[in-house]
Amino acid sequence: MLKFFQNVFPIRKGYKLSPSYYAIKKTFKTIGLGYESIHACEHDCCLFRGDDNKDLDLCLVCHTSRWKDSNTPRKRVPKKVLRYFSITPRLQRLYKSSHTANKMIWHATGKCTEPGKMQHPVDGRAWKNFDTKYLDFAKELSNVRLGLAAYGFNPFGNLSQAYSMRPMILTTYNLPPWLCMKESSFMLTLLIPSLKSLGKKIDVYLRPLFEDLKVLWDRKGVETIDVASGQKFNIRVIVLWTISDFPARSSLSGWSGQGCKACPTCNKTLHLFIRQRHVDNDKDPEVNTTSELFALAYGPTWTPISINSCVVDNVRYVVHSRDERRITQNSSICSPGPDGEMYYGQLQEILKFKYLLFKVVLFRVKWFDTRNQGRKVKRLVLRNNMTQIGTRAESFKDDQYILITQVKQVFYLEDKVKPYWRVVKHVNHKKFSDGGVIVVEDDPDIIYFDNSSDLLLSTSLNDLDNATLHIDGQSTKVDVSPDIIDVVDEDDITDDEDAIPHDLADSY
Repeated sequence: MLKFFQNVFPIRKGYKLSPSYYAIKKTFKTIGLGYESIHACEHDCCLFRGDDNKDLDLCLVCHTSRWKDSNTPRKRVPKKVLRYFSITPRLQRLYKSSHTANKMIWHATGKCTEPGKMQHPVDGRAWKNFDTKYLDFAKELSNVRLGLAAYGFNPFGNLSQAYSMRPMILTTYNLPPWLCMKESSFMLTLLIPSLKSLGKKIDVYLRPLFEDLKVLWDRKGVETIDVASGQKFNIRVIVLWTISDFPARSSLSGWSGQGCKACPTCNKTLHLFIRQRHVDNDKDPEVNTTSELFALAYGPTWTPISINSCVVDNVRYVVHSRDERRITQNSSICSPGPDGEMYYGQLQEILKFKYLLFKVVLFRVKWFDTRNQGRKVKRLVLRNNMTQIGTRAESFKDDQYILITQVKQVFYLEDKVKPYWRVVKHVNHKKFSDGGVIVVEDDPDIIYFDNSSDLLLSTSLNDLDNATLHIDGQSTKVDVSPDIIDVVDEDDITDDEDAIPHDLADSY
């Protein structure tokens, strides 16, 4: 392209063109139109920037090489390069130009042509609330308010095609509405090299921008000349909001973006919504709330307790890591689905959550993928009243937890013909009780009732006579169910002399 322009506009005829591409880049950088090339980790862990990281050859997090070829005698080429366009000189140029200096205070001097309608962000509630909260910032009309457009924002309508660079764009809301939304007024700040969505790792690439914004937000600001008034002032900058799709908004806010509290806004104001629409049970004598509901409202302890085994309704469950060292088998489980299908897995971990009045036990299970894919890929075979499953593939990696009342113990017999295949043996234990109470014998505080869809929660068996819950300085007596039975404490079995598995031979 440079050679083409040199032929069209030859130097011998008086045209002045840069002799090389390097000279062009140097000129652009001199007038403030250049960018900073920042090397990044291949896995988006860190930036090789600053006094501590700029000379490193390996990532501090994943220890991968910074270079495509570390052994080349030539200049080494980085695997990823972030391009950062500094915003400070560009904001200063807006006040150094006579074409834009007067328009940078339109938000304070401009007039709304249609009262009652929002024609500019200055008419919105967010702008007014910010001015009320930060009076010193609002007092200086030349201070700049920006909006950050993250990925998911499609300024030119061409992001449906495959691309490897994700832009971060700033919008200057000091300008009048017919200018601030124009493409010519957009400020490209970051070009992030990524073929996939960055998710929560986007903060790594935003650090150069945040460092400049912190300096510009400081009370000292940055000294700037306003050609409209002919005076110097210290410019300050604030990012009022972000423009993005929902996944990008979750990434910028550090929120999960999934689950019941996916929205950052709704979750932060959820407690206000509840306070306006709930009954104050402490002050209303007509409202009768169970102590279990109070305990659930306070939630469990932050850290669950991990145990190796437990006994549920006289059936012992042992985690698979411990079961591998034994000749008995107590870690194989199954769970029926809503449509009658059966899910098979191995018990990996037993977690005990402690509430105020009770404890709840969850199983973390490695579920086998038993879904058949057409005629060629078979992972579950039903033949001659036998169930054969493949155990190589894993499923439900994001949904591994299940209540102890939702599982049944099975046994896996090794298939001598097919490796990684097991024959499932369903067993009806003689020691299963007919119903009612399910007791975890290793901890008598954990009690469930399997004849109800609701989980019955109970106090410790040692405190059945005087069970009291203290809430907001008041005591609430806990009604204890008469169906709770006591159990005899039993030491954990560490050898292979297991009473339950040896008795299973009589159940076949």
